[in-house]
Amino acid sequence: MSKVKSANRTFRFLEFLANNRSGLTFTEIQNALEAPKSSVFSLIKEFLENDYIMYDEEAKKYYAGIEFVKLCAVCIGNIDLSQVLSILTKELSQEINQTCHVGIIDNKSIVYLSKYEVNNELSLMYNVGLRLPAHCTSVGKMLLSQYSNEEIKELYKDYTFQKLTEYSVGDIDTLIDNLNKIRNDHYALELREANMYAGCVALPLYQQNKMFAAFSVTFPAYTLEQADLKPILEIMNKHKKLTENRLFSF
Repeated sequence: MSKVKSANRTFRFLEFLANNRSGLTFTEIQNALEAPKSSVFSLIKEFLENDYIMYDEEAKKYYAGIEFVKLCAVCIGNIDLSQVLSILTKELSQEINQTCHVGIIDNKSIVYLSKYEVNNELSLMYNVGLRLPAHCTSVGKMLLSQYSNEEIKELYKDYTFQKLTEYSVGDIDTLIDNLNKIRNDHYALELREANMYAGCVALPLYQQNKMFAAFSVTFPAYTLEQADLKPILEIMNKHKKLTENRLFSF
């Protein structure tokens, strides 16, 4: 009976975590599970050690970790997600002749799952799995835009904004202004915020009406500053539809 109770508690915890994107305190978790502190502590410890959840020291909250996010993304369509994303970055990069990335959000960070490189001097993503602050990247801001401004304020409460360049977003008000524009434009643009010599354009990827990832194209900053975004977005939207159709077909 104890094993059944433990499994049930684990499923309830994962469901509760998935439905609370702004994070959970220990007390909230304990109250939801109606379990002793020792049992909740053991459960949380196990998930932390395996990267299924993560703890934000500043907010004192627990969030979905990268392994949980990746597992959810794969389970959405029961597919080889990495293969589909690799096709996206390769085909888009070859058509547009620029470096392309795909990433997911993990709390306030972006984790890159795939890339196809044309100019390695412009990309900060040296290896798949690298993390960057979400507020400094087009992929990150695209994914943050799915949350309400209230959720963003809660997520970044008491957060000290890390700046990768002098152009990086440095406060919550600027971030919210950026996100409002992204929601209106339906794409994210970042210029010199992650790399002084580069800029990126990003679009979202949806599965079952849920944004689960975003992909970007990286340009030299001087090129993007003068570029007509319309043809770039047309090409990106074509590959967005192809990728979402591949995901749907599985």
